[in-house]
Amino acid sequence: MHKIKNLQFFVTAFFGLCLLLSPLFSYANEPAVTQPHQKKVIKKVSKKPKKPKSKWSGNFSAGYQYNSNATSEAVKRPKPTEQSGFKYPISFGVNYEIFKHGPWALKASYSQSHSLYDKLLDNLTTATYSPSFTLTHKKELADKRSLTTQLKSGFSYTILDHKYYNKVFTEQLTLTYPFTDWYKLKFAEKLNFDLYKSEGSKETVTSKQGFGNTSTITNYFYMNKKKTKYIEAGFVYDRDNPEGANFTKNEYDSDTAFNFPVLKDWTGDVGFKFKYAEYPKTTARIGRIDRKYIPSTSLTIPLIDKWKLKIEYEYTDDDSNDPAFKHDNHTAGMVLSKSF
Repeated sequence: MHKIKNLQFFVTAFFGLCLLLSPLFSYANEPAVTQPHQKKVIKKVSKKPKKPKSKWSGNFSAGYQYNSNATSEAVKRPKPTEQSGFKYPISFGVNYEIFKHGPWALKASYSQSHSLYDKLLDNLTTATYSPSFTLTHKKELADKRSLTTQLKSGFSYTILDHKYYNKVFTEQLTLTYPFTDWYKLKFAEKLNFDLYKSEGSKETVTSKQGFGNTSTITNYFYMNKKKTKYIEAGFVYDRDNPEGANFTKNEYDSDTAFNFPVLKDWTGDVGFKFKYAEYPKTTARIGRIDRKYIPSTSLTIPLIDKWKLKIEYEYTDDDSNDPAFKHDNHTAGMVLSKSF
């Protein structure tokens, strides 16, 4: 009952904060729009030939993160230790537009991420390599609004301490449509197949190899013309159906966040996630059920030349009925990133 009371308190406080902040960032604070005749004058004076848009784009990020329960964060299991420590993530990605013709576009992407966990399992390191292709189609519908359809085919290869850990093949379909200027709906369906190096002593119990799917519906409610102040509310259904009974899982997630401008270009957000996961085929004496409560907040500060600094905090309370998985974790850190 105390968990439910805590959840009710947090939700009440969250929406109370939304109401308090709303008057500070209203349409009235939008910058004045330049008049049409002023735009024409500017065009005549400063008209220059446009540079062709590059087919290449990319991103880079690096940072550090403190975890009060780093073992849980690193290897997705809280036991046998609850050791605190730092994580140092670094990642980069590149995209190349293969073609763009009418409503169709095809993009090739490659991303790579590395993490070092200080003071954890002899300085555990992880690395993930992910190539993918994305086909995009935009169809103009009513009121000149476009339905965006994306089909992404990808593959990831993960290494743990310089040794092969697993491979994941994914196919994802995403549909995005802005029904009005203030409301947008996004739907995504992802299918994946996981392969692991080690299946354990009993494959029918411990094997993680198998299929999974994730369905996501996200609603965006915009509260200003720049669309920098909005509420994001979504639902996620995640199913893992591997060979091992102990890893068969049905998970239901609700995710709510309030994003808002802080200063001129600074943005912040406060959010709350609730995750309910059941393991219907577990061989343990207890029919495992996890209930996770995850409040979070972040602040993004734009720097120079497309660099950004993000400061974030998250708390996870896993109220599992299985003592082997019951734990909590405080996560705090910052990430420096650049897009190009």
